[in-house]
Amino acid sequence: MNFFRRKKKPKKPKLQQKPQLQQQENKEENKNENENENEKKELPLDEKFTHIFEGHSSEIRCLHIYKDFLFTGSYDSNIKKWNIENQECLGTVDAKSYVFSLSVYKGVLYSTGSYLIAWDPETFTKLKEYSSSFGGYIFCQAFYENMIYTGGAEFLLRSFEIKDQRLANGEIYIWDLNNLHHIGTLKDHTNGVWALVYANGFLYSGSSDHSIGKWDLEDQKRVGNWKENKDSIVFMAQKDKLLFSGDESGYSVALDMANDQVIKKFRAPVCVWAVGVTENYLFLGSRDSKIRSWDISALFISISLKEDLQILFDSQEFCDNQIETFDGSLKIHSLIVFFRLKKKPTEIISFFENQSIQVAKDFFKWVYTGYAKDSEQIKEILKNLEINPENRLESDSIIRMMNELYLDEETKDFTILVRGEEIKAHKIILFARSEVFRGMFLSVNDSSNSVSDYSDKSPQAIKTVVQFLYTETLSDDTPLEVLEEIKDADDFYQFNLKSPFQKELDRLSLPKIFLDDN
Repeated sequence: MNFFRRKKKPKKPKLQQKPQLQQQENKEENKNENENENEKKELPLDEKFTHIFEGHSSEIRCLHIYKDFLFTGSYDSNIKKWNIENQECLGTVDAKSYVFSLSVYKGVLYSTGSYLIAWDPETFTKLKEYSSSFGGYIFCQAFYENMIYTGGAEFLLRSFEIKDQRLANGEIYIWDLNNLHHIGTLKDHTNGVWALVYANGFLYSGSSDHSIGKWDLEDQKRVGNWKENKDSIVFMAQKDKLLFSGDESGYSVALDMANDQVIKKFRAPVCVWAVGVTENYLFLGSRDSKIRSWDISALFISISLKEDLQILFDSQEFCDNQIETFDGSLKIHSLIVFFRLKKKPTEIISFFENQSIQVAKDFFKWVYTGYAKDSEQIKEILKNLEINPENRLESDSIIRMMNELYLDEETKDFTILVRGEEIKAHKIILFARSEVFRGMFLSVNDSSNSVSDYSDKSPQAIKTVVQFLYTETLSDDTPLEVLEEIKDADDFYQFNLKSPFQKELDRLSLPKIFLDDN
């Protein structure tokens, strides 16, 4: 590919850290070199990307996905608009400075750098250019109720209506979008803020202090803090309940915002500065001026699976064993405990006699869902129970447990009768994952060998649905007529056919496309 020579510009801003902090980080890296190498081998994102977008002549600094378009900003001062499906560049505009962030708010695309510019994302034309009285750059932006939140990193900033110079060292400025008056500041980070995302009622911030902050915007207070990244956080992106963050070293973290839990960590094979996420694909913009996409549909356990297992844990229905602690008791399901820990409950009950009920609840919540409030505490308990924590602390250990349950015919205690054919399943799994069965089990006092008659459906359709309730996947050779039967039967959607199931149906019955439904 031919790269165009770009105009000479001021030196690019570098992520700045306090010297002693940087020295400490370097020492940590040297001391733990072997540990880091082992960690890299375990991280799942490999070099087999699905697509590549080429056209920029310098580092990619930001990505934003809107409808079926990908917008990219670069140090070449250009913003490009791409067709996601065929990787065709649909247009290029000059943003007059390095482009650090892109966001769409109320149908308007905003870009930041030395300028704040509003664009029409459909026609890709400039709508408005705001004040250019910056002594530095705006590195990130987020919107909430006609307010724009901006972050910078140790650059003197004289923006909008602020006439005095301010050092943007870990501060997030709040502006009225109507008149761009400064109306507040969020303070808690100890170094510059490079990434902002508004999602699910909270503002999330990524900083050079290696932390992610969660902010309550009503009280303007920081209510969450994570330090899972290895370096200065340079990008964040959100899709549904997942928040992706990444740092200068290429180390990325996926955070389940609904439960404030880190569910996956991985390292990209390229140096990444920007990220975008759709239902099934992760887009990474790198320093080599290219954007690559990866299929992440199989990378994470469906959040709905964890939520459903949480329902089972909280309900205490159909429990067949009990844990006694010095200040309370907790009912559990022997089947879940055995398949998750490979130990019978009777082998672990005595350990909790001297523990608090809260310790027991936290541990067994992890057993059911994989959520660890304190991962070190989980490791210590596993050690005391003589259980090897290897592979059990990984998020995909839950899906492995569910796959094992699906294949274990001996422990299945419920029968669905479909046109004379018996389909076996576990009652507690149907209870957890199907709203239809949950309502039936709660309203009728069924015995453990209850039979449900679905003679108006085909056996293959019911088998397909039951398989998904366990495995979160559908077989690639599922007949198209079965998929159509499931899609056309409205009552099937009460089987917990939430978005993960719909994604699988679309994957098998429709052409593969990358679309964002925002």
